[in-house]
Amino acid sequence: YCLDPSPANREALRGFLKPEAVAWQYTHGAPAELVSPDGHSLDSFYLARPGNEEIQLDLFGDYKSNVALYPAFQAYFRTHKPPFLAVWGKNDPFFLPPGAEAFKRDMPDAV
Repeated sequence: YCLDPSPANREALRGFLKPEAVAWQYTHGAPAELVSPDGHSLDSFYLARPGNEEIQLDLFGDYKSNVALYPAFQAYFRTHKPPFLAVWGKNDPFFLPPGAEAFKRDMPDAV
């Protein structure tokens, strides 16, 4: 959507804001019975506030500004070497292992 902000692409993303999709982000790759519903229920509660759906879709559309800042983030990490913990799992559908491992290029001591 950030590369092709058409109305059709915006509508296609709307499903990611539904409670079932939010719950899926918490439970995908993990036994659902081991995941407390508190996190995704609270997320869904806040996503349901009036006007928030459009704000979230605007943020999806602006993701390219985040990507454009990667070189600045990476330079900061190399220069300042802050303590860093990248939390992810092998089944994470959004933060893939290569993305998590990429931090080690700039911060070899990252955990």
